[in-house]
Amino acid sequence: MLASCKPSVPRKYIQPSDMEDILYDYHVAMGMLEPQFSTSSSDESNLIKNRTYKLGVLKKHGVTEKEFNESLEYYVRHADRLHTIYENIADRLSDELMAQGASINDINQYGALTERGDTANIWPERKSVVLSPHPPYNSLTFHIDTDSAFHKGDRLILSFESQYIVQEGSRDAVVEIAMTLGNDSVVSQTSHIMGNTHNSIQIADEKKLGIKNVRGYIMLNATNNEQSSSTLKLACLYNIKLVRMHIKDKEKTEKPKGGILTIETSQKDSLAE
Repeated sequence: MLASCKPSVPRKYIQPSDMEDILYDYHVAMGMLEPQFSTSSSDESNLIKNRTYKLGVLKKHGVTEKEFNESLEYYVRHADRLHTIYENIADRLSDELMAQGASINDINQYGALTERGDTANIWPERKSVVLSPHPPYNSLTFHIDTDSAFHKGDRLILSFESQYIVQEGSRDAVVEIAMTLGNDSVVSQTSHIMGNTHNSIQIADEKKLGIKNVRGYIMLNATNNEQSSSTLKLACLYNIKLVRMHIKDKEKTEKPKGGILTIETSQKDSLAE
Protein backbone atom coordinates (compact mmCIF):
# COMPACT_ATOMS: atom_id res chain seq x y z
CA MET A 1 0.00 0.00 0.00
CA LEU A 2 2.77 2.44 0.90
CA ALA A 3 4.63 1.66 -2.30
CA SER A 4 1.55 2.50 -4.37
CA CYS A 5 0.91 5.83 -2.63
CA LYS A 6 2.19 9.08 -4.06
CA PRO A 7 5.26 10.37 -2.17
CA SER A 8 4.44 13.20 0.20
CA VAL A 9 5.90 16.69 -0.01
CA PRO A 10 9.15 16.90 2.01
CA ARG A 11 8.63 18.55 5.39
CA LYS A 12 11.09 21.35 4.68
CA TYR A 13 8.60 22.74 2.14
CA ILE A 14 5.19 24.30 2.77
CA GLN A 15 2.59 21.52 2.64
CA PRO A 16 -0.07 21.49 -0.14
CA SER A 17 -3.05 22.61 1.97
CA ASP A 18 -1.09 25.50 3.49
CA MET A 19 0.37 26.42 0.08
CA GLU A 20 -3.14 26.50 -1.35
CA ASP A 21 -4.30 28.95 1.34
CA ILE A 22 -1.27 31.19 0.81
CA LEU A 23 -1.60 31.25 -2.98
CA TYR A 24 -5.35 31.85 -2.72
CA ASP A 25 -4.76 34.92 -0.54
CA TYR A 26 -1.99 35.97 -2.91
CA HIS A 27 -4.45 35.81 -5.82
CA VAL A 28 -6.97 37.90 -3.90
CA ALA A 29 -4.26 40.44 -3.05
CA MET A 30 -3.14 40.65 -6.68
CA GLY A 31 -6.78 41.18 -7.69
CA MET A 32 -6.92 44.15 -5.31
CA LEU A 33 -3.61 45.47 -6.59
CA GLU A 34 -4.37 45.19 -10.31
CA PRO A 35 -6.74 48.20 -10.55
CA GLN A 36 -4.08 50.34 -8.88
CA PHE A 37 -1.57 49.66 -11.66
CA SER A 38 -1.53 52.40 -14.24
CA THR A 39 0.57 53.33 -17.24
CA SER A 40 1.46 56.58 -15.49
CA SER A 41 3.09 54.72 -12.60
CA SER A 42 6.72 53.71 -12.91
CA ASP A 43 7.66 50.03 -13.13
CA GLU A 44 9.57 50.46 -9.87
CA SER A 45 6.45 51.80 -8.13
CA ASN A 46 4.38 48.84 -9.32
CA LEU A 47 7.06 46.37 -8.18
CA ILE A 48 7.13 47.95 -4.72
CA LYS A 49 3.32 47.63 -4.42
CA ASN A 50 3.49 44.02 -5.63
CA ARG A 51 6.14 43.14 -3.06
CA THR A 52 4.25 44.91 -0.25
CA TYR A 53 1.09 42.90 -0.93
CA LYS A 54 3.07 39.67 -1.21
CA LEU A 55 4.85 40.24 2.12
CA GLY A 56 1.50 41.06 3.73
CA VAL A 57 0.13 37.68 2.67
CA LEU A 58 3.22 35.84 3.94
CA LYS A 59 3.05 37.65 7.28
CA LYS A 60 -0.60 36.63 7.66
CA HIS A 61 0.37 32.94 7.28
CA GLY A 62 3.56 33.16 9.37
CA VAL A 63 5.85 32.22 6.47
CA THR A 64 9.14 33.86 5.54
CA GLU A 65 9.86 34.98 2.00
CA LYS A 66 12.71 32.45 1.79
CA GLU A 67 10.42 29.58 2.86
CA PHE A 68 7.82 30.65 0.33
CA ASN A 69 10.25 31.03 -2.56
CA GLU A 70 11.95 27.68 -1.89
CA SER A 71 8.60 25.93 -1.61
CA LEU A 72 7.35 27.62 -4.77
CA GLU A 73 10.40 26.42 -6.66
CA TYR A 74 9.66 22.88 -5.47
CA TYR A 75 6.06 23.01 -6.64
CA VAL A 76 6.99 24.52 -10.00
CA ARG A 77 9.39 21.60 -10.52
CA HIS A 78 6.51 19.24 -9.66
CA ALA A 79 3.93 20.66 -12.04
CA ASP A 80 1.32 17.97 -11.26
CA ARG A 81 1.23 18.96 -7.58
CA LEU A 82 1.01 22.66 -8.39
CA HIS A 83 -1.74 21.99 -10.92
CA THR A 84 -3.82 20.16 -8.29
CA ILE A 85 -3.40 23.09 -5.88
CA TYR A 86 -4.49 25.57 -8.53
CA GLU A 87 -7.51 23.53 -9.56
CA ASN A 88 -8.71 23.93 -5.97
CA ILE A 89 -7.85 27.64 -5.98
CA ALA A 90 -9.69 28.16 -9.26
CA ASP A 91 -12.79 26.50 -7.82
CA ARG A 92 -12.59 28.67 -4.70
CA LEU A 93 -12.23 31.84 -6.78
CA SER A 94 -15.18 30.80 -8.94
CA ASP A 95 -17.34 30.08 -5.89
CA GLU A 96 -16.39 33.44 -4.38
CA LEU A 97 -17.26 35.20 -7.61
CA MET A 98 -20.67 33.54 -7.72
CA ALA A 99 -21.27 34.41 -4.06
CA GLN A 100 -20.70 38.06 -4.94
CA GLY A 101 -23.45 37.97 -7.53
CA ALA A 102 -21.45 37.33 -10.69
CA SER A 103 -24.14 35.10 -12.12
CA ILE A 104 -26.62 37.98 -12.11
CA ASN A 105 -24.11 40.32 -13.70
CA ASP A 106 -23.29 37.75 -16.36
CA ILE A 107 -26.95 37.56 -17.31
CA ASN A 108 -27.36 41.32 -17.30
CA GLN A 109 -24.40 41.87 -19.61
CA TYR A 110 -26.28 40.25 -22.48
CA GLY A 111 -28.90 42.99 -22.19
CA ALA A 112 -31.37 43.21 -25.04
CA LEU A 113 -30.03 40.04 -26.66
CA THR A 114 -31.90 37.96 -24.09
CA GLU A 115 -35.19 39.80 -24.31
CA ARG A 116 -36.38 37.75 -27.29
CA GLY A 117 -33.94 34.84 -27.15
CA ASP A 118 -33.36 31.46 -25.58
CA THR A 119 -30.09 31.07 -23.70
CA ALA A 120 -28.30 28.10 -22.15
CA ASN A 121 -24.85 27.46 -20.73
CA ILE A 122 -23.44 24.53 -22.75
CA TRP A 123 -19.88 24.55 -21.41
CA PRO A 124 -18.82 20.85 -21.28
CA GLU A 125 -15.63 21.07 -19.19
CA ARG A 126 -14.61 22.21 -15.69
CA LYS A 127 -15.86 25.67 -14.76
CA SER A 128 -12.32 26.60 -13.66
CA VAL A 129 -8.83 25.61 -14.78
CA VAL A 130 -5.22 26.67 -14.33
CA LEU A 131 -2.72 26.82 -17.18
CA SER A 132 1.06 26.60 -16.81
CA PRO A 133 3.90 26.58 -19.36
CA HIS A 134 4.45 22.85 -18.78
CA PRO A 135 2.59 20.49 -21.18
CA PRO A 136 0.00 19.03 -20.90
CA TYR A 137 -1.14 21.78 -18.50
CA ASN A 138 -0.56 24.63 -20.96
CA SER A 139 -3.85 24.32 -22.86
CA LEU A 140 -7.54 23.53 -22.56
CA THR A 141 -9.47 22.23 -25.58
CA PHE A 142 -13.17 21.56 -26.10
CA HIS A 143 -15.43 20.05 -28.78
CA ILE A 144 -19.22 20.03 -28.94
CA ASP A 145 -21.36 18.21 -31.49
CA THR A 146 -24.65 20.00 -31.98
CA ASP A 147 -28.11 18.59 -31.40
CA SER A 148 -31.72 19.65 -31.86
CA ALA A 149 -31.29 22.39 -29.24
CA PHE A 150 -29.21 24.37 -31.75
CA HIS A 151 -30.90 26.55 -34.37
CA LYS A 152 -29.88 28.34 -37.50
CA GLY A 153 -28.55 31.78 -36.65
CA ASP A 154 -27.44 30.88 -33.10
CA ARG A 155 -24.81 32.99 -31.36
CA LEU A 156 -22.21 31.58 -28.95
CA ILE A 157 -20.50 33.60 -26.22
CA LEU A 158 -17.48 32.17 -24.37
CA SER A 159 -16.76 34.14 -21.19
CA PHE A 160 -14.51 33.71 -18.17
CA GLU A 161 -12.42 35.54 -15.58
CA SER A 162 -8.62 35.43 -15.82
CA GLN A 163 -5.95 36.07 -13.23
CA TYR A 164 -2.19 35.68 -13.66
CA ILE A 165 0.65 34.99 -11.27
CA VAL A 166 3.87 35.71 -13.16
CA GLN A 167 7.26 36.11 -11.54
CA GLU A 168 8.97 36.88 -14.85
CA GLY A 169 7.95 37.19 -18.48
CA SER A 170 4.83 38.31 -20.25
CA ARG A 171 1.15 37.65 -19.60
CA ASP A 172 -0.27 36.20 -22.77
CA ALA A 173 -2.74 33.43 -23.53
CA VAL A 174 -4.76 32.82 -26.67
CA VAL A 175 -8.42 31.81 -26.87
CA GLU A 176 -10.05 30.65 -30.09
CA ILE A 177 -13.56 29.42 -30.82
CA ALA A 178 -14.71 28.01 -34.17
CA MET A 179 -17.90 26.54 -35.61
CA THR A 180 -18.42 24.28 -38.62
CA LEU A 181 -21.53 25.36 -40.51
CA GLY A 182 -24.07 23.41 -42.55
CA ASN A 183 -22.15 23.88 -45.81
CA ASP A 184 -18.90 22.69 -44.11
CA SER A 185 -17.43 26.19 -44.03
CA VAL A 186 -15.73 27.28 -40.82
CA VAL A 187 -15.94 30.61 -39.01
CA SER A 188 -13.74 31.44 -36.03
CA GLN A 189 -12.74 34.19 -33.62
CA THR A 190 -9.42 34.58 -31.78
CA SER A 191 -8.49 36.80 -28.85
CA HIS A 192 -5.54 37.35 -26.49
CA ILE A 193 -5.80 37.27 -22.70
CA MET A 194 -3.22 39.66 -21.30
CA GLY A 195 -4.40 40.67 -17.84
CA ASN A 196 -6.51 40.05 -14.75
CA THR A 197 -9.91 40.81 -16.20
CA HIS A 198 -13.24 39.57 -17.50
CA ASN A 199 -12.93 38.05 -20.98
CA SER A 200 -15.59 37.47 -23.60
CA ILE A 201 -15.42 36.22 -27.18
CA GLN A 202 -18.40 35.50 -29.42
CA ILE A 203 -19.20 33.90 -32.74
CA ALA A 204 -22.44 33.52 -34.70
CA ASP A 205 -24.05 31.67 -37.57
CA GLU A 206 -24.69 34.96 -39.33
CA LYS A 207 -25.89 33.40 -42.62
CA LYS A 208 -28.21 30.96 -40.82
CA LEU A 209 -26.64 27.86 -42.38
CA GLY A 210 -26.94 25.72 -39.26
CA ILE A 211 -24.13 24.61 -36.93
CA LYS A 212 -22.59 21.13 -37.15
CA ASN A 213 -20.08 21.42 -34.31
CA VAL A 214 -18.23 23.87 -32.09
CA ARG A 215 -14.63 23.58 -30.98
CA GLY A 216 -11.90 25.72 -29.52
CA TYR A 217 -8.98 26.07 -27.15
CA ILE A 218 -7.34 28.31 -24.57
CA MET A 219 -3.53 28.13 -24.55
CA LEU A 220 -0.91 29.84 -22.43
CA ASN A 221 1.89 31.18 -24.60
CA ALA A 222 5.36 30.36 -23.33
CA THR A 223 8.89 30.27 -24.71
CA ASN A 224 11.13 27.20 -24.50
CA ASN A 225 13.01 28.86 -21.65
CA GLU A 226 9.80 29.41 -19.70
CA GLN A 227 8.75 25.77 -20.21
CA SER A 228 11.99 24.53 -18.65
CA SER A 229 12.30 27.26 -16.00
CA SER A 230 11.38 26.99 -12.32
CA THR A 231 10.00 30.55 -12.43
CA LEU A 232 6.29 30.68 -11.66
CA LYS A 233 4.00 31.58 -14.54
CA LEU A 234 0.33 30.62 -14.26
CA ALA A 235 -2.99 31.70 -15.74
CA CYS A 236 -6.02 30.92 -13.59
CA LEU A 237 -9.31 30.87 -15.49
CA TYR A 238 -12.59 30.57 -13.61
CA ASN A 239 -16.35 30.97 -13.99
CA ILE A 240 -16.02 29.64 -17.54
CA LYS A 241 -19.27 29.71 -19.53
CA LEU A 242 -20.22 28.99 -23.12
CA VAL A 243 -23.64 30.53 -23.69
CA ARG A 244 -25.72 29.42 -26.66
CA MET A 245 -28.10 32.19 -27.58
CA HIS A 246 -30.98 31.65 -29.98
CA ILE A 247 -32.40 34.96 -31.17
CA LYS A 248 -36.04 34.55 -32.08
CA ASP A 249 -37.38 36.46 -35.03
CA LYS A 250 -40.22 38.77 -34.08
CA GLU A 251 -43.07 37.14 -35.88
CA LYS A 252 -45.80 39.50 -36.88
CA THR A 253 -48.14 38.76 -39.77
CA GLU A 254 -51.49 40.10 -40.88
CA LYS A 255 -54.17 37.73 -42.14
CA PRO A 256 -57.67 38.75 -43.33
CA LYS A 257 -60.45 36.50 -42.03
CA GLY A 258 -64.03 37.09 -43.21
CA GLY A 259 -63.39 40.75 -43.88
CA ILE A 260 -61.92 41.25 -40.39
CA LEU A 261 -58.22 42.03 -40.13
CA THR A 262 -56.51 39.70 -37.62
CA ILE A 263 -53.02 40.52 -36.33
CA GLU A 264 -50.91 37.58 -35.15
CA THR A 265 -47.81 38.39 -33.13
CA SER A 266 -45.41 36.60 -30.84
CA GLN A 267 -45.81 39.41 -28.34
CA LYS A 268 -48.95 40.45 -26.52
CA ASP A 269 -49.99 43.66 -28.16
CA SER A 270 -52.35 45.89 -26.28
CA LEU A 271 -55.68 46.99 -27.79
CA ALA A 272 -54.27 50.49 -28.14
CA GLU A 273 -51.41 49.12 -30.27
